[in-house]
Amino acid sequence: MRLFFYIIVSMAILVIAGCSLQTQTTTHFSGEGDNWEVKYTAYEETADYTIRYTGEDSIPENINYSIANISVTGRELSEYGYVESENSGSNIYENNEEINVIIEWHGKSESLNLKQE
Repeated sequence: MRLFFYIIVSMAILVIAGCSLQTQTTTHFSGEGDNWEVKYTAYEETADYTIRYTGEDSIPENINYSIANISVTGRELSEYGYVESENSGSNIYENNEEINVIIEWHGKSESLNLKQE
C-alpha cells in the first residue's frame, strides 16, 4: 500500500511540474537586398540578429544600421562581413509581419523588409 501511495504522489508531482514548464515563443524573420542579408530571431523578451554583407565591392569596415527601434552607429564588421548580436536585450517583434532594416555604409544606404518565416 505504501508503494502504491508513493507511486501516485510521484506521478502527481511529475504531472504538476510538467504542466508548469513554459515554452518560449520564437519567431524568425529574414530579408535580402542587393548588398545585405539580415536574419532576426525574436524570443519573448530578447532578440538575436545577424547582418551579412553580400555585395560585390570590398567588405566595409563599419556600418550604421537600424532595425526598427534599435540603432547602431559605427559597428565593425568581421573579416567575413558579418555583424552578430546575441540577446540584444529588447525584442522589437510585436506581432508584426515585417521588420524594417536600414543599413548605411560608405555613403550608400539600403532598406530591407524582413518577413516572418
